[in-house]
Amino acid sequence: MPRPTVAHLESGQSNPTLAVVSKLARSLGVTLDGLIEPARSEVRVLEAGELRVERRGKAKRTHLVPEGAGMVAERIELRPGGSCSLEAARGSMSLLACERGELVLSEGEQRAVLKPERAALVWGTVQCSSPGGGIGYCIGGLPSL
Repeated sequence: MPRPTVAHLESGQSNPTLAVVSKLARSLGVTLDGLIEPARSEVRVLEAGELRVERRGKAKRTHLVPEGAGMVAERIELRPGGSCSLEAARGSMSLLACERGELVLSEGEQRAVLKPERAALVWGTVQCSSPGGGIGYCIGGLPSL
């Protein structure tokens, strides 16, 4: 499709025929309906009862993405002395971001401390603990770098 034709269509200076609109839709790889329908936005609020919450000892994990979505996103709240295990699936990684307090990641001899506005990439399984309490967000199932 010639550039001037597209420019005239975008600026509203032209009244295209059905053949031109059809050709434009084909060149953009969309259906004719997809080209002329207004873009749709949708927001669905997930209520507290729809989110799975796990409590174990001093750890609370709230799953932010419904099961079966193909990824894991959760809010992790650790009371002082609390801990939980974080596990990235084989071939993927997890991202853990600290919102509040201090999160300590450990695996064997390796240890990393996360403070607010810091994040860590995790491969495999690590223990996450918080001596004074902390809150973090974990997103799992990310493609490994």
